[in-house]
Amino acid sequence: MSKRITENDLDGCHFREIKNFSPEGKCMPNGIGIQRGGFLHECKKNREAFEIDQPVRPVHNATKGHQGGIIVFSADAVDDSLVCDCLQKNRISPISYSVGNAFRGQYVGSKSEIYNKDSMTIVVHDLTTKELFRLAKMLSKAQHPTGVIVKDLNTKRIYIDY
Repeated sequence: MSKRITENDLDGCHFREIKNFSPEGKCMPNGIGIQRGGFLHECKKNREAFEIDQPVRPVHNATKGHQGGIIVFSADAVDDSLVCDCLQKNRISPISYSVGNAFRGQYVGSKSEIYNKDSMTIVVHDLTTKELFRLAKMLSKAQHPTGVIVKDLNTKRIYIDY
């Protein structure tokens, strides 16, 4: 069983886990079982809407023993050349990463920021959960987007910057 991430573990980075990854950013409905079943099916489908060009190495094959994750910027936020410059300036080059559009689902954040197929994503390998959140926070500050979503492939959880 994986350890829950706390704010103390992240050195001031503010991320919270998205329990129900609904396309509209909604919470679990209070209705009958059919409503909840449909809602949970939508959440599961959205959670699986990440497409990675290169397969993520299993933990036993990863160079550092960690899988890394996917950082998703809001649809209107970022220019990919700026992100690559930021990664190179901060000497993040030893890690393996790719920039593209790996998120095929949709999510609406609490501040009405939209994440969808037009959102720029960065797939990074060989990072711990803590390193992944630090990288996401650094890129978020450099680009001034309204927020980022982080899919941690080490714990199989999805988080949002708040």
